[in-house]
Amino acid sequence: MKPARLITLALVICVVSCTSSDSLENRVPDADSTASITHEDGWTIVSKEENGDRVYWFLAPDVNGASPAMFKKIINTSDKDQAGIKIVSECEASKKLCDELNARFKEMSEKYQ
Repeated sequence: MKPARLITLALVICVVSCTSSDSLENRVPDADSTASITHEDGWTIVSKEENGDRVYWFLAPDVNGASPAMFKKIINTSDKDQAGIKIVSECEASKKLCDELNARFKEMSEKYQ
């Protein structure tokens, strides 16, 4: 695993956010023993439960030594009146690459319910 990926992964597991749910800082889950980490086709996927909802973090494969995109899929199960799925994404690559990563994320995330 590349050093940049290790640093990003450590941040995903260890940083505690304290601002609104739509802010950039709140993209990163806090340290929690219930989080599980898997890898698929170069992607790193972190799964955990937050406030009764299932949350998945998808870190895109490295491109030129950096992970250019991160996707967060929140499956709301704690509030039956507002059940649904919310996707938050950030991509710092070219539009073409971001579109490709987004398409791959959508395809891959279908099995994470």
